[in-house]
Amino acid sequence: MTDHIQIGDITPRIQYLGDGAQSVFPYPFPIFASGDLEIYLDDALQNSGFTIAGAGASGGGDVTFLSAPANNVRVTLRRRIAIQRTSDFQEGGAFRAKVINDELDYQTAALQQVADDAGRAVVRAPTSASTADLTLPEPAAGRALKWNADGDGLENSALDVDTVTDQAAASAAAAAASAGTASTQAGLAAAAKTAAETAQGLAEDAQAAAEAAALAAIVAKIEWRGAWSNATAYALNDAVTEAGASYICIQAHTNQQPPNAAYWDVLAAKGATGPTGATGATGATGPQGPQGDPGTGTGDMLAANNLNDVANAATAFGNIKQAASESASGVAEIATQAEVNAGTDDARFVTPLKMETRVQALLSALDGADSWARNNLMLNWLADEIAHTVAMGTMQDGAHDAFESDSIGTASTNETYDATGDYYHNPGTGATSYANSGGQGDRTASITVTSSQTPHVGAWSNLVNGSSAADGTNSVDPTTAGSNETAANGSYIRFDFGNGVKKVISEATITVNGSQNWGDWKWQGSDDASSWTDVSPSFTWSGTTHVSTLNTSGAGYRYYQMVVVASGLWWNNWIGEFEFKIAAWASPADMTLISNAATAQAAPTDARIVILHDPVDSVTPNTDVKAYASRDGGTTYTQVTLANEGAWDANYTILIGTADISGQPSGTSMKWKITTHNNKEQRVKAVALAWG
Repeated sequence: MTDHIQIGDITPRIQYLGDGAQSVFPYPFPIFASGDLEIYLDDALQNSGFTIAGAGASGGGDVTFLSAPANNVRVTLRRRIAIQRTSDFQEGGAFRAKVINDELDYQTAALQQVADDAGRAVVRAPTSASTADLTLPEPAAGRALKWNADGDGLENSALDVDTVTDQAAASAAAAAASAGTASTQAGLAAAAKTAAETAQGLAEDAQAAAEAAALAAIVAKIEWRGAWSNATAYALNDAVTEAGASYICIQAHTNQQPPNAAYWDVLAAKGATGPTGATGATGATGPQGPQGDPGTGTGDMLAANNLNDVANAATAFGNIKQAASESASGVAEIATQAEVNAGTDDARFVTPLKMETRVQALLSALDGADSWARNNLMLNWLADEIAHTVAMGTMQDGAHDAFESDSIGTASTNETYDATGDYYHNPGTGATSYANSGGQGDRTASITVTSSQTPHVGAWSNLVNGSSAADGTNSVDPTTAGSNETAANGSYIRFDFGNGVKKVISEATITVNGSQNWGDWKWQGSDDASSWTDVSPSFTWSGTTHVSTLNTSGAGYRYYQMVVVASGLWWNNWIGEFEFKIAAWASPADMTLISNAATAQAAPTDARIVILHDPVDSVTPNTDVKAYASRDGGTTYTQVTLANEGAWDANYTILIGTADISGQPSGTSMKWKITTHNNKEQRVKAVALAWG
């Protein structure tokens, strides 16, 4: 039965067009939570006014608007999740399919999101034969993006396109004004022609001829000055245009605007627009006139310079550029790698290199999940072998041995097999004595004493200060108020021999002032002060000097405590000293364990090893204990880099490591080797070797 979202082959985005009536819009892709769905009306992200149904369903769900989107409003629904890890798998933890399925579903959804973003980026057609470099130039304000002269790369335009456009428009307006001036001058010429014809027609009338001659003389004196300007000095007979009419200067002046009658006479008044006449026949093309005088303007732009001579290219580009969107072409910036990784920016486009970097990171995360699964599979094999007391065995591309019997290879050295605990170790040798380190004397610097009871007089450290006198000076009154008290079951006096130290204790002697009966107690040992093992039977604590026997079966512990079993009492009396008979061991010999050979189906290139290891002494992986793998039957070994992955149980830790063995001579005879160093006692409970 499937109990997780199924991520199918689907784009995590869908769009609709509102009609003013529809209020329910389905989305066919799954989301993990309602917050994973972004809702847009046109280009505006919506935060309210709707409800979302179907979160967690593989087939998607519906969005219901409280008010139906208006006609022709674009409705966009898309999945948008944070691209991140949503789980943290622990080495040695339970392997639950739902957890890894949920994580893989989430990462697949993230890849779909990235793929959808990439699909909306600017790319070449798959059939394009171009090999042009698509790397963008550095952004330059106001410049346009264009192909270079060879068509094999992109570059910024040299000019500001907005400025160029404005200047082109100004040039066009100036040209139109020049055309108007030419039209006015043509009108004056026509007037002169008419005057001449009138003179000819009235030749018989001397007075009319004289008037015509005078008019022609006046027209000949007119100096056309174009549009009136307040900065121009005008002389007699200068003619200008102003507000649609033309005027002739009758008195020299500056800055006297027509129609001031003291300075101007109307030459041609602006009349009403007459009806449009019939189009006449096109006349013959006249001869080309002489070249005009050079203009006085400096200009900002020449066609031959291809926009390289605008006043400010950056400003020009800023004026003409348009931001690209889903519905309009334009200029878009390149996303940074951090923005691609976050996956939240919808206004930048992604380059193929940055997309490849992101995809490889996601694939690497999936590879980490595979490594986690392989480690846990090997641990499960060892756990099954230990639980069912079965002999060493093989698995696909691997072998395992929990040492349920003395099965190590014959090439091993200095190892001792413990048939009770089913492990190999390298114990030292020696005798037990109160005189050994930690047994007697002032031990306050090496032993920390604590208790469930707060003493009335003295400190608990007095129990290991080297003075056996229960005299009130170097001892402890364990009562809280100076009177006898009941010691509840579980009350304790605890001794901590320090980090990395384990002591094997066979006997304890207690000195007190008086022979009272303190009740029934027992001794316990622990490596972590949390999980305790009984190391003595229950005994009655009484007498001025009490000796109790401990049985640790040769095991050493960091912590020892004496704990109340029944009828416990805290007497208003003095406890003097605790002394211990401790085993003193000679330094253990360094040990080498070499496995029997297992056969691989083909020559592997990598090896993975899992070890259940008890550091009886303080041990550093890869220094005090090392592991190796071989594919040629033990002739060549490659060291594995070990890492402590945490506790297996109260006694053993998990060491895991991998090695590249592709450089060894090719072979399929697989072996592992474990070596101990620096004369430290260590126990190896089980080993699994996998290859691939």
